[in-house]
Amino acid sequence: MKVVWHLFRYRGAMTASAGQSEKLLEGEIRAPSIDVAHLLLRRQGLSNLEITQLHITAPPQKIRHASQSVDGVTLTLQKFLALHDAGLPLVSALHASAQGLSARAGRIWVSIADAVQNGHSLATALLRWRKVLGQETVHLLCWGEAAGQLTQCVQHAIALRLRQKILQQRWQKLWIYPKMLALVMTLMLGVVLLWLMPSLAPLFDTMGAQLPWLTRVLIQLSNAMRDLAVEWISLGIVSFWIVWIVWRVALHRSFNSDADHNVLAQTRLHFGLNLGLNLEFILRLKSQVLMRLPFMGQIYFLSQCARWVYGLEILLRAGLTMREALWVVAQSMSDAQFQNMSQNIGQGLEKGQNWAPMVAQQLLLPPWLSALLTSSQDHDALLNVLPKMSAVLEQEIEHHKDLYVRYAEPIFLAVLGIFVLGLLSAIYLPLFSLGRIV
Repeated sequence: MKVVWHLFRYRGAMTASAGQSEKLLEGEIRAPSIDVAHLLLRRQGLSNLEITQLHITAPPQKIRHASQSVDGVTLTLQKFLALHDAGLPLVSALHASAQGLSARAGRIWVSIADAVQNGHSLATALLRWRKVLGQETVHLLCWGEAAGQLTQCVQHAIALRLRQKILQQRWQKLWIYPKMLALVMTLMLGVVLLWLMPSLAPLFDTMGAQLPWLTRVLIQLSNAMRDLAVEWISLGIVSFWIVWIVWRVALHRSFNSDADHNVLAQTRLHFGLNLGLNLEFILRLKSQVLMRLPFMGQIYFLSQCARWVYGLEILLRAGLTMREALWVVAQSMSDAQFQNMSQNIGQGLEKGQNWAPMVAQQLLLPPWLSALLTSSQDHDALLNVLPKMSAVLEQEIEHHKDLYVRYAEPIFLAVLGIFVLGLLSAIYLPLFSLGRIV
């Protein structure tokens, strides 16, 4: 989706230090919408903003990864923000935001609107869907309703979701090359095992000579696949249907249950516990494996750091306390190690421990990041240093991504070449021997 950047003229007051009067500033800013312009100017310390759009379409700014595919929740929040700013009542804005969505997504927002219309608070209506909408989004909206700053918190939620979407897309794009390589190698091996080897095996048997070990391995694999083909296909079909039925049933229950949690997540949890699996150990092991991947591991680690820092910044700017922000970040992080780190720091703050020594004890964070966090003792200092951390992390991610493109992709090509060479050697070496025998 192409992002169109518009030109806005703004006028606002810059917050001054004690003993000085506010300074009025005027200027122009480019942004995709007036809401984003509001958010960018507020992050620069401006207040009492007056923004008008100039009817001149400015060329897109040269920003890396500027193309963002907005997910359904973010798009709905943007519609709700526009409707609420236009003066529509809360219930009407929620109902209007649900228009044009898919059936399941529309039912979520309609149920939220109906709950508010029946006298429930927005926080109570949202908490039921916190697993679907996202922990950070729901808690930002709940805090905005309680503090009377719903518009500002919705803007914070939109900015946070867009940032997380960029990080997610960057990580997914890194896997395109390995996935395509694995697909090509699997198709080539399947053709060799299911078509070439069954045709060449009788010819090799008539030779009476010792076959190369690679050829013998391929022949044995080919025989095993042909003998067990029906069993493997049947097992795959049955497994797919079982997983699909469980998923659909759990998903249906999650959209119709009156419980205050996502039944799908609970179903997956109970399914894992019934199998005797230690899910916490598996998630931690998955995190450690991803962080140790060559080239990609450092990008994954830095992306998780950037998500943690940016989420903490947005929540603190919205007005949450440090302990509340850490709890929300811990619930929303996809990495188990960052979840445990956030929980440990939050529990320490709840017990009255000091911020600096607790952060210094977290070996997961990079040393420079840990040093910056420990040097920021109060709320204002953290809000000043967190954007700088995000900028540095973004530069590091781009640096490691360039290294990945420079070194990893040639390695993948070399692996594919070695694989093809091995298959050709297994096929043609016995044929060369046949020529010598003749």
